[in-house]
Amino acid sequence: MATDATKRLGKFFGRFRDRFEKLESVISPENDDTDLILAVIQRIDVEGEQMVGAEAGAPAEQEDEEKVYERLMKRIHWQLSRSDITAEDVIRTFPGDVQAVLLYRSYDKFRGNESKLRERFIEMGWKNIQPNLWVLPPNKTPGGAVNSVDLKVWIRRKLAKPFGRDFDYVFPVVAVVDMKKVTADKKGIRKMPTARTIYNVLEPDEVVPASHLYSVMKARGLGVKDIIMSGNVPFLASAFATPSDLMAIQENEDAISASLKQLTGSKTINLQDIANLGSDLIADAFGSTVAHGKDLAQRLIIEAQFWMRFLGGSVPAPGPIQTAPVPGQQPTEEKAEPVQEGEQWGKPTEEVKEEEAKPLASQESWFEPGQKSEEEGAGEQSEAEDHPVAEATVRDDKQQP
Repeated sequence: MATDATKRLGKFFGRFRDRFEKLESVISPENDDTDLILAVIQRIDVEGEQMVGAEAGAPAEQEDEEKVYERLMKRIHWQLSRSDITAEDVIRTFPGDVQAVLLYRSYDKFRGNESKLRERFIEMGWKNIQPNLWVLPPNKTPGGAVNSVDLKVWIRRKLAKPFGRDFDYVFPVVAVVDMKKVTADKKGIRKMPTARTIYNVLEPDEVVPASHLYSVMKARGLGVKDIIMSGNVPFLASAFATPSDLMAIQENEDAISASLKQLTGSKTINLQDIANLGSDLIADAFGSTVAHGKDLAQRLIIEAQFWMRFLGGSVPAPGPIQTAPVPGQQPTEEKAEPVQEGEQWGKPTEEVKEEEAKPLASQESWFEPGQKSEEEGAGEQSEAEDHPVAEATVRDDKQQP
């Protein structure tokens, strides 16, 4: 007779197969990891049946390709941060447009008070390249074409309007640029922040859709199967560890791996090794890194055994699967943070809902329908105010016979 644990694991595979049939069409064919990707983002805690790294109960038909990959990146982002993949690498290989906003600020001040423009830049997600030079990452930049008047209206509404009439400023240059036509160069200096360029401040996951980023990772030997088969401890632990324990494991990944190799007398440690190790040995490798090393070690072995069975193509091995609850840890439903996609130019950031988020290549236009006409008059008027000499010249020309 099957045990309760085996039934629960079988239930997981049943749910997985149902979702797989509905979602397989949205996975990029070139990535070819459909079943494995879906299993990673839907990994269920066998004991508590808590969805990890995804919204429990989310209807499968609401999924799209980018949401699947965004959720996958939540699980493997740590590996990306430890790789040598840069924003420049993924921009150069992305087939679509990669838009960003560059802004140079030379002056800003509240009349009689200190300006808080820097805080506003940071709140909106702008990145500081050099003193007074800022870039809005592509995943925060609206898509579509824009003219200079519309851009000025958007900048005034987003950066100046919140501070009211007593705010004075000068932005000598504001431009929407194609990152594929932007470069940076330096020679003879490496000390930061002097040597900082636009590619030092932008992260790979801020400049291209998650599906393309994963394709680049896979080409570099960092596909999800590569990560799992390597027995990557932070990845395995991400299915059950608390945020604080996971951060501690990530920060001490090299030390934990070195300790496991020393304790086992092996030059390498992979998934099969972890699945077959004793919990006492893994707990010793954790040392003082985490508070409940023995319990986390037992969970790590169970997770490794799960992936060994999954990758081996077998539905669960016979026999009960015992999970060890971490003392003081209450089962919680963890929800994936929505990835901050570029907003519509005419809509405040806080109104963007997760279900409305779009891939970078298909963002909404700069203004919502009808909004541009409301703001256009103000933009044209501001052009005349900023260029009175040019306006007078045009008027004089019209008076000549």
